Amino acid sequence: MKECFFKQATQTSVMHNFVDAFTSGCTRCTLSDSDNLPIIYKGNPESDILLIGEAPGKVEQEEGIPFVGPAGQLLEKIMTAIDIDIQKDMCISNCVYCRPVDFSNSNKQNYTPKEDQLVACYPFVENLIRIVKPKVIIACGRIALQQLTKDNSTKISTLEGKWTSYTKVNERNIDQEIPMFVMVHPAAILYIKENDKQIEKKKQVWTYMKEFRDSWKGKRKC
Repeated sequence: MKECFFKQATQTSVMHNFVDAFTSGCTRCTLSDSDNLPIIYKGNPESDILLIGEAPGKVEQEEGIPFVGPAGQLLEKIMTAIDIDIQKDMCISNCVYCRPVDFSNSNKQNYTPKEDQLVACYPFVENLIRIVKPKVIIACGRIALQQLTKDNSTKISTLEGKWTSYTKVNERNIDQEIPMFVMVHPAAILYIKENDKQIEKKKQVWTYMKEFRDSWKGKRKC
Protein backbone atom coordinates (compact mmCIF):
# COMPACT_ATOMS: atom_id res chain seq x y z
CA MET A 1 0.00 0.00 0.00
CA LYS A 2 2.80 2.43 0.86
CA GLU A 3 4.53 1.78 -2.48
CA CYS A 4 1.28 2.37 -4.36
CA PHE A 5 0.61 5.63 -2.50
CA PHE A 6 4.16 6.85 -3.10
CA LYS A 7 3.90 6.11 -6.81
CA GLN A 8 0.59 7.98 -7.11
CA ALA A 9 1.80 10.97 -5.13
CA THR A 10 4.88 11.18 -7.32
CA GLN A 11 2.76 10.97 -10.48
CA THR A 12 0.62 13.88 -9.38
CA SER A 13 3.58 16.05 -8.39
CA VAL A 14 5.36 15.28 -11.67
CA MET A 15 2.25 16.30 -13.59
CA HIS A 16 2.04 19.58 -11.67
CA ASN A 17 5.70 20.28 -12.45
CA PHE A 18 5.06 19.45 -16.11
CA VAL A 19 2.15 21.90 -16.28
CA ASP A 20 4.08 24.63 -14.47
CA ALA A 21 7.06 24.27 -16.80
CA PHE A 22 4.89 24.31 -19.91
CA THR A 23 2.76 27.28 -18.96
CA SER A 24 5.77 29.36 -17.98
CA GLY A 25 6.33 30.35 -21.60
CA CYS A 26 6.27 27.98 -24.58
CA THR A 27 7.21 29.55 -27.92
CA ARG A 28 7.57 26.42 -30.04
CA CYS A 29 4.90 27.33 -32.60
CA THR A 30 2.73 30.15 -33.97
CA LEU A 31 0.08 29.58 -31.30
CA SER A 32 2.29 31.02 -28.57
CA ASP A 33 0.30 34.24 -28.40
CA SER A 34 0.13 36.16 -25.14
CA ASP A 35 -3.67 35.77 -25.21
CA ASN A 36 -3.48 32.04 -25.93
CA LEU A 37 -2.33 30.20 -22.82
CA PRO A 38 -1.70 26.44 -23.00
CA ILE A 39 -4.40 24.22 -21.52
CA ILE A 40 -2.90 20.88 -20.51
CA TYR A 41 -5.34 18.49 -18.86
CA LYS A 42 -8.26 17.86 -16.55
CA GLY A 43 -9.32 14.87 -14.50
CA ASN A 44 -7.18 12.39 -12.62
CA PRO A 45 -3.52 11.93 -13.72
CA GLU A 46 -3.42 8.72 -11.67
CA SER A 47 -6.29 7.10 -13.58
CA ASP A 48 -6.20 4.12 -15.93
CA ILE A 49 -7.72 5.99 -18.87
CA LEU A 50 -6.08 8.82 -20.82
CA LEU A 51 -8.27 10.48 -23.45
CA ILE A 52 -6.55 12.66 -26.05
CA GLY A 53 -8.55 14.96 -28.28
CA GLU A 54 -7.65 17.64 -30.81
CA ALA A 55 -7.28 21.14 -29.33
CA PRO A 56 -8.99 23.63 -27.01
CA GLY A 57 -11.83 25.81 -28.28
CA LYS A 58 -13.18 29.21 -27.29
CA VAL A 59 -14.86 28.07 -24.08
CA GLU A 60 -11.81 26.03 -23.08
CA GLN A 61 -9.59 29.07 -23.54
CA GLU A 62 -11.91 31.18 -21.39
CA GLU A 63 -12.11 28.56 -18.63
CA GLY A 64 -8.52 27.30 -18.87
CA ILE A 65 -9.77 23.69 -18.87
CA PRO A 66 -10.02 21.22 -21.79
CA PHE A 67 -13.34 19.75 -22.94
CA VAL A 68 -15.73 22.11 -21.12
CA GLY A 69 -17.53 23.50 -24.17
CA PRO A 70 -20.46 21.83 -25.98
CA ALA A 71 -18.28 18.93 -27.17
CA GLY A 72 -16.92 18.43 -23.66
CA GLN A 73 -20.42 18.44 -22.21
CA LEU A 74 -21.47 15.75 -24.69
CA LEU A 75 -18.35 13.73 -23.83
CA GLU A 76 -19.31 13.87 -20.16
CA LYS A 77 -22.83 12.63 -20.99
CA ILE A 78 -21.38 9.74 -22.99
CA MET A 79 -19.02 8.74 -20.19
CA THR A 80 -21.67 9.14 -17.51
CA ALA A 81 -23.96 6.87 -19.51
CA ILE A 82 -21.35 4.10 -19.31
CA ASP A 83 -20.57 4.70 -15.63
CA ILE A 84 -17.22 6.42 -16.12
CA ASP A 85 -16.54 9.56 -14.06
CA ILE A 86 -14.47 11.95 -16.16
CA GLN A 87 -12.96 13.56 -13.06
CA LYS A 88 -12.01 10.38 -11.19
CA ASP A 89 -11.65 7.65 -13.83
CA MET A 90 -9.96 9.63 -16.61
CA CYS A 91 -7.28 12.11 -17.49
CA ILE A 92 -8.23 14.27 -20.49
CA SER A 93 -5.88 16.22 -22.74
CA ASN A 94 -5.32 17.21 -26.38
CA CYS A 95 -2.80 16.93 -29.20
CA VAL A 96 -2.37 20.70 -29.20
CA TYR A 97 -2.47 22.61 -25.93
CA CYS A 98 -3.25 26.10 -27.25
CA ARG A 99 -6.40 27.12 -29.09
CA PRO A 100 -5.83 27.14 -32.87
CA VAL A 101 -7.22 30.55 -33.71
CA ASP A 102 -6.15 33.63 -35.64
CA PHE A 103 -6.47 36.49 -33.17
CA SER A 104 -5.91 39.02 -35.95
CA ASN A 105 -9.17 37.90 -37.53
CA SER A 106 -12.26 39.60 -36.15
CA ASN A 107 -14.24 36.32 -36.26
CA LYS A 108 -11.64 34.47 -34.17
CA GLN A 109 -12.91 31.08 -35.27
CA ASN A 110 -11.10 27.85 -34.49
CA TYR A 111 -9.30 25.99 -37.23
CA THR A 112 -7.87 22.48 -37.47
CA PRO A 113 -4.33 22.46 -35.99
CA LYS A 114 -1.63 22.86 -38.61
CA GLU A 115 1.10 20.29 -39.07
CA ASP A 116 3.85 22.46 -37.55
CA GLN A 117 1.67 23.06 -34.48
CA LEU A 118 1.00 19.35 -34.04
CA VAL A 119 4.70 18.56 -34.45
CA ALA A 120 5.66 21.25 -31.92
CA CYS A 121 3.30 19.88 -29.27
CA TYR A 122 3.80 16.15 -29.86
CA PRO A 123 6.91 15.69 -27.64
CA PHE A 124 4.88 17.13 -24.77
CA VAL A 125 2.00 14.78 -25.54
CA GLU A 126 4.45 11.88 -25.38
CA ASN A 127 5.78 13.19 -22.08
CA LEU A 128 2.27 13.47 -20.66
CA ILE A 129 1.62 9.83 -21.61
CA ARG A 130 4.81 8.80 -19.80
CA ILE A 131 3.69 10.70 -16.69
CA VAL A 132 0.13 9.36 -16.57
CA LYS A 133 1.16 5.78 -17.44
CA PRO A 134 -2.35 4.88 -18.61
CA LYS A 135 -3.51 1.30 -19.01
CA VAL A 136 -5.61 2.40 -21.99
CA ILE A 137 -5.69 5.45 -24.26
CA ILE A 138 -8.74 6.82 -26.04
CA ALA A 139 -7.92 8.51 -29.34
CA CYS A 140 -10.78 11.00 -29.61
CA GLY A 141 -11.20 12.08 -33.23
CA ARG A 142 -9.22 11.96 -36.46
CA ILE A 143 -6.41 14.30 -35.45
CA ALA A 144 -5.67 12.40 -32.23
CA LEU A 145 -5.79 9.06 -34.05
CA GLN A 146 -3.37 10.20 -36.75
CA GLN A 147 -0.98 11.77 -34.25
CA LEU A 148 -0.91 8.78 -31.91
CA THR A 149 -0.47 6.27 -34.75
CA LYS A 150 2.01 8.60 -36.47
CA ASP A 151 0.16 8.05 -39.75
CA ASN A 152 -1.70 10.92 -41.41
CA SER A 153 -3.35 8.51 -43.84
CA THR A 154 -5.20 6.71 -41.05
CA LYS A 155 -8.97 7.12 -41.44
CA ILE A 156 -11.13 7.27 -38.35
CA SER A 157 -13.98 5.71 -40.32
CA THR A 158 -12.04 2.44 -40.47
CA LEU A 159 -11.08 2.33 -36.77
CA GLU A 160 -13.94 4.10 -34.97
CA GLY A 161 -15.26 1.91 -32.16
CA LYS A 162 -12.30 -0.44 -32.42
CA TRP A 163 -9.07 -1.20 -30.57
CA THR A 164 -5.60 -0.51 -31.89
CA SER A 165 -2.42 0.37 -29.99
CA TYR A 166 -0.11 3.23 -29.15
CA THR A 167 3.61 2.47 -29.13
CA LYS A 168 5.84 4.30 -26.69
CA VAL A 169 9.52 3.97 -25.87
CA ASN A 170 10.01 3.30 -22.17
CA GLU A 171 12.86 4.34 -19.90
CA ARG A 172 14.96 1.43 -21.17
CA ASN A 173 14.44 2.44 -24.82
CA ILE A 174 12.22 -0.57 -25.39
CA ASP A 175 9.04 -0.24 -27.44
CA GLN A 176 5.98 -0.77 -25.30
CA GLU A 177 2.42 -0.96 -26.59
CA ILE A 178 -0.57 0.55 -24.80
CA PRO A 179 -4.08 -0.55 -25.86
CA MET A 180 -5.80 2.34 -27.64
CA PHE A 181 -9.51 2.69 -28.34
CA VAL A 182 -10.79 4.96 -31.11
CA MET A 183 -13.91 7.11 -30.76
CA VAL A 184 -15.40 9.91 -32.79
CA HIS A 185 -14.82 13.41 -31.47
CA PRO A 186 -18.03 14.70 -29.82
CA ALA A 187 -17.75 17.88 -31.90
CA ALA A 188 -18.22 15.77 -35.04
CA ILE A 189 -21.52 14.52 -33.63
CA LEU A 190 -22.67 18.08 -32.93
CA TYR A 191 -21.80 19.09 -36.50
CA ILE A 192 -24.51 16.72 -37.78
CA LYS A 193 -27.41 19.09 -38.43
CA GLU A 194 -30.15 16.56 -39.21
CA ASN A 195 -31.69 15.66 -35.84
CA ASP A 196 -32.50 12.05 -36.78
CA LYS A 197 -28.97 11.40 -38.03
CA GLN A 198 -27.45 12.99 -34.93
CA ILE A 199 -29.56 10.79 -32.66
CA GLU A 200 -28.57 7.74 -34.69
CA LYS A 201 -24.89 8.64 -34.37
CA LYS A 202 -25.19 9.16 -30.61
CA LYS A 203 -26.76 5.70 -30.26
CA GLN A 204 -23.91 4.19 -32.27
CA VAL A 205 -21.29 5.90 -30.10
CA TRP A 206 -22.97 4.92 -26.83
CA THR A 207 -23.15 1.31 -28.03
CA TYR A 208 -19.46 0.98 -28.80
CA MET A 209 -18.47 2.97 -25.71
CA LYS A 210 -20.33 0.42 -23.58
CA GLU A 211 -18.16 -2.23 -25.23
CA PHE A 212 -15.13 -0.11 -24.42
CA ARG A 213 -16.17 0.09 -20.77
CA ASP A 214 -16.56 -3.68 -20.49
CA SER A 215 -13.22 -4.28 -22.17
CA TRP A 216 -11.48 -1.60 -20.05
CA LYS A 217 -12.74 -3.15 -16.84
CA GLY A 218 -11.24 -6.43 -17.99
CA LYS A 219 -7.85 -4.73 -18.36
CA ARG A 220 -7.86 -3.21 -14.87
CA LYS A 221 -5.74 -4.72 -12.16
CA CYS A 222 -7.56 -6.16 -9.16
